[in-house]
Amino acid sequence: INDSQNVGIGTSSPQSRLHVHTGDGGTYSPNTNHDDLTIEGSGNIGLQLFSPNSSFQYIAFGDPDAANAGYIRYHHGDNKMVFRTNGGDKVHIDNAGKVGIGTSTPDAKLSVTSTTINSEDILYLKSGADNVNDYLGIAWELGVGGNGPHSAIRSFAGPSSQDARLGFLTTSNGGTTLTEGLSVAHD
Repeated sequence: INDSQNVGIGTSSPQSRLHVHTGDGGTYSPNTNHDDLTIEGSGNIGLQLFSPNSSFQYIAFGDPDAANAGYIRYHHGDNKMVFRTNGGDKVHIDNAGKVGIGTSTPDAKLSVTSTTINSEDILYLKSGADNVNDYLGIAWELGVGGNGPHSAIRSFAGPSSQDARLGFLTTSNGGTTLTEGLSVAHD
């Protein structure tokens, strides 16, 4: 314990309220917004949470108005991780690695579910593209060849709204050269 009432484990010069030192991590000054616990090492370091097979483990975030406002939770019973924000579980990762946003039971690698009865965009992609033929899109590659996308849907941009279009692209030979087969323009 030093004069500032900081506690050091493995160090006589703790730089935070609790400083666990297993090796020299270099010269640094802890951020005063989150310097209550420092774990410092000269190689890989970590924080281990350990509990029985059917238990939950949490890293929780709260305030006087919401003690359970947010957390990262892992449940060993079903090997599932949950991220909570604003008092509700928002993202779920199941034991098969499927990610659910808005659902606790994802049906695919990524499942995004909305329970609103209003119209809304589920996925919003944004780019700074502003030249003719700049695009933002989604591409698919089938198989294990690793030679590039086999199809894509791209939103092409331009300096004016007259240049904007939605293109559907495919390749006939499994290569990386996509050809626009269908184009939908604003008019």
